[in-house]
Amino acid sequence: MVLHACVLIACGASSRSGGETDFAPTDHRSGALRYDEACQDGSMRACNELGARYLSGEGVPRDAVRARALFERACDGGEVGACFNLGHLFHQGADGVAIDLVRAASYYDRACDGNDMGACSNLGVLYRQGHGVERDAGRAAQLYQRACDGGLMDACNNLGILYGRGEGVTRNDTTAATLFRRACDGNDPAGCLNLGILHQGGIGVGRDLRRAAQLYQRACASQIEDACRRARALER
Repeated sequence: MVLHACVLIACGASSRSGGETDFAPTDHRSGALRYDEACQDGSMRACNELGARYLSGEGVPRDAVRARALFERACDGGEVGACFNLGHLFHQGADGVAIDLVRAASYYDRACDGNDMGACSNLGVLYRQGHGVERDAGRAAQLYQRACDGGLMDACNNLGILYGRGEGVTRNDTTAATLFRRACDGNDPAGCLNLGILHQGGIGVGRDLRRAAQLYQRACASQIEDACRRARALER
């Protein structure tokens, strides 16, 4: 049984903003200038927003080193999203910022302590892989559980993987299926694929090839090639 995990959960982006601000910029360049002014005036949210813009090159020249400095200032000032951004920056690396998985884990840990569920989930990935921290599937399961309970469907899928394989938890195929269903219902395509695999094999759920095909097709619509291949195979 081959199950599919989400290796890195980063919301499809390399940085996380702090949400709406009071600045309401009318264009990218003026927005960056206003975030810069607010950051200098002590707004940690603005520092994080400005860092995200330097990382993406939105309204300012792309500069990962400058982004790192802004994220560090904001994170040290209590902006949890900036701690996540630092973790992800060190996890992925960028021009002028080398990959450093020990630092990535440290910043994810800080953000997770601040209830950033994406950080908890990403830290779980590192613990499961043993990257930047000592490998600990049990700790990964705890972090995935926290993020799943916090509404992060990728984490529900990854926790289902652990239950399906008995890594860090007692193997329980029924629990794995429940978690995959929750992830799929929350629009996580890997969860749909994994639930389909269980339905096809009758593992933890009743064997149901029609349901498996539906789930594969749903995951295939999100461009998961293995799901497309499995859907085609069931049509033969």
